[in-house]
Amino acid sequence: RALAILRDATAGAEDGELFLEHSVSESLVFDDGRLRNSGYTAEQGFGLRAVRGEVTGYAHSTEISEPALRRAAETARL
Repeated sequence: RALAILRDATAGAEDGELFLEHSVSESLVFDDGRLRNSGYTAEQGFGLRAVRGEVTGYAHSTEISEPALRRAAETARL
């Protein structure tokens, strides 16, 4: 589905791309063998770009879902 949305967003464009990212990080801090601090983060998002000549359409979101991709395609479409 993402490929079809990308094709729609870049129709008539010379170039385009969809960048997706999902990352998870966990950290533990020990001092003298004792756990002093811990942390956990999860991040996600995407960017959609379409280029034609000197004009660039771009949209991004932190929500990775089909509706969010469709909204971004409407915004980035040239």
